[in-house]
Amino acid sequence: MDPKCSALIKLCRTRVTLLETDGSAVTGENASFISDQAVTLAINADVEAATRRTVRSGCDCVVATDAGRATLLGYNLELVSGTWEPAMQWLMLGGTAIYDFDDPTVIVGINHTGDDILGCGSDPHEVAFEGWVQAYDGAGVDADLPWYRVIWPRTRWSKSPLTLGVEFATPGLSGQVFQNGGWGSGPYTDSPPDGTTELTVDFFAEFFTAEEPPTASCGLQSVPT
Repeated sequence: MDPKCSALIKLCRTRVTLLETDGSAVTGENASFISDQAVTLAINADVEAATRRTVRSGCDCVVATDAGRATLLGYNLELVSGTWEPAMQWLMLGGTAIYDFDDPTVIVGINHTGDDILGCGSDPHEVAFEGWVQAYDGAGVDADLPWYRVIWPRTRWSKSPLTLGVEFATPGLSGQVFQNGGWGSGPYTDSPPDGTTELTVDFFAEFFTAEEPPTASCGLQSVPT
């Protein structure tokens, strides 16, 4: 296969996986959410600006100067969706799930308590976050590796501003990325090999893949044990 330099377009799928306190995936029922409703995902580098260091003589002449080095500290994410997905937001934000009266397995909302907002309530949820984007070669998807995939194994989210009015609302969430030594290769079978070994992700991975994205659903899904 030839080396790939594909164009990226169309955010088609996202997957959220709830984490244990040690960073491993929560397994079993109702621990993940797969969406095809995302509109955009902004990936913003958190960069500490370089600090210039200069020494001058008593005559105010520059003796030596160094421009310093900008340092990548992490990433911040901005997710915008075309619909409000209460089950996904509960998984990502925490709070108390509100269930349908006739079907107590269906989440229809979230009760955000004052203690949760002030940081004195339950611990916030942390999740692994993944995305799948189509990879184009010319006028269509690449024949060999049609997907570009991103994995952040530990993220923490909060609500973004939301405008309600005559136009369709686009609910958003703001995320912070953290290192996670407990994710490993994740609980799923769609993680590609890294050379001859299984890919291990502890901060951020991005790659082309031939694996099709998982199937989206409006409800919570199970994570393999």
